Amino acid sequence: MSPEPPERSPAPLATYEPSGSVLPLATYTGHSDNIQSIAFLPDSKHIVSGSFDGSMRVWSLTQGDEVEEAERHSHWVRSLSFSRDSSRVASASDYKSVIVWSTSTGKRLAGPFTGHTGWVYCVAFSPDAERLATCDLNAMRIWHSHSSELALPPIHTHDGGGARSLSWTPGGNQIVAGCVDNSIRIFDTLNGSQIARWVSHTSSIWSIAISRDSRYIVSGSFDKTVKLWDATTHQQMGPALQHDEYVWSVCISPDAKYIASAGYDKTVMLWSLRKLVDPSYTIDQVRDPAFMILSHDLHVFFPG
Repeated sequence: MSPEPPERSPAPLATYEPSGSVLPLATYTGHSDNIQSIAFLPDSKHIVSGSFDGSMRVWSLTQGDEVEEAERHSHWVRSLSFSRDSSRVASASDYKSVIVWSTSTGKRLAGPFTGHTGWVYCVAFSPDAERLATCDLNAMRIWHSHSSELALPPIHTHDGGGARSLSWTPGGNQIVAGCVDNSIRIFDTLNGSQIARWVSHTSSIWSIAISRDSRYIVSGSFDKTVKLWDATTHQQMGPALQHDEYVWSVCISPDAKYIASAGYDKTVMLWSLRKLVDPSYTIDQVRDPAFMILSHDLHVFFPG
């Protein structure tokens, strides 16, 4: 479903960054309520966002507008995850369930996956798309994605570190979790044991993502920041990225060039990951992509 064509503003000649700052590359609007989930399609050309308005919307990075609205949930959509081949998307809702959808038709393929005792905060496909990881504040569950049966007994977190976000490592042998005690944790997917833990924010972490090359972890928190981490040393890379409100969701593009974040301010922000890794890198020195953000307009203009 496409919105009414907005009145266009002229394309800017250039976009510049104040010294020492990191700015979003693009902003997309259209949801009528808070956005709590966001995911890149594997083609790195589209983003899907899930909202408290019950809808999932597909956004084009090249066209700068909404291209599709999928079948609606009856409750808030809290999390989204794509299979590697882009054919399926899994969504988690407040109805204690998970559903797998076709990305080509928007129709249900599997589920609901039931068994959680509270709101399902996150769903994540394994790299081979054969398993799904989900979590509520009491336990993490790993499922067979086609049969909706558990692959492991529930992994319980009883120390106050309940997970709100999960991300598989590319090899599929570990899961990175963002937790309510402000920590990031890493779990073994074969036996459910905890491998690592470090405190990373000043408030609960609501979203976590790891790059396909396993080099970077990105976290989004209720402290209104997005942070980039070295996945090996667990050290922060670059400054914290600021939102005006709570950060609900973050993701890294498959090519590891961009970070996307979304939250309570009802906007999706696109950031340059390279700018965080290399502070000397300035976006206005290159043609790739220096965008002007027009928050009232769904279109993103490319200067030059």
